Amino acid sequence: MFNDLGAVQATELQSYLEKRAILSISDYVEQSTVSSALTETVLELTQQFPQYQQQLSCNSREAG
Repeated sequence: MFNDLGAVQATELQSYLEKRAILSISDYVEQSTVSSALTETVLELTQQFPQYQQQLSCNSREAG
């Protein structure tokens, strides 16, 4: 009887550890995806910033 209980506990522990591993991998993939998207967005904004700055500069000259 104790052997059966030990086997059940071992199976439950293994299942729990597998679920935790899957969740950890899923979290890592999600964080990597968000990080990549943010990096790409920041890069695009950094590249566009001089254009916006120039437009603002031209608009302020025209207004003044």
